[in-house]
Amino acid sequence: MRNDLVRFRERLRASQVPLVDGIAPVIVTFHDTNNYTAAHLSDYLATLVSAASDVGLGMADLPYYSDRATLLEAAQTRSGDTASRRDMVPWPWNLIWAVH
Repeated sequence: MRNDLVRFRERLRASQVPLVDGIAPVIVTFHDTNNYTAAHLSDYLATLVSAASDVGLGMADLPYYSDRATLLEAAQTRSGDTASRRDMVPWPWNLIWAVH
């Protein structure tokens, strides 16, 4: 996770991440139906926030989208992100999918 966030930080510094109202939206999805993951979601999110802080990424005062319109704008903006799949997909999946 840390390495993925470092790559994101570098893309952000190079103005390669689209912004919404001056903020780089980060949208995290969990596609896991495992009960353990669901029960420990707050732990995963805390780890994500801690790792982001460790690599020097700031956090919005409200670290989640609280209204549908803003969430949709952020998602649509990021969906147009031109990062390579390798930069958009966490590293373990790159190994599994052999992304180049």
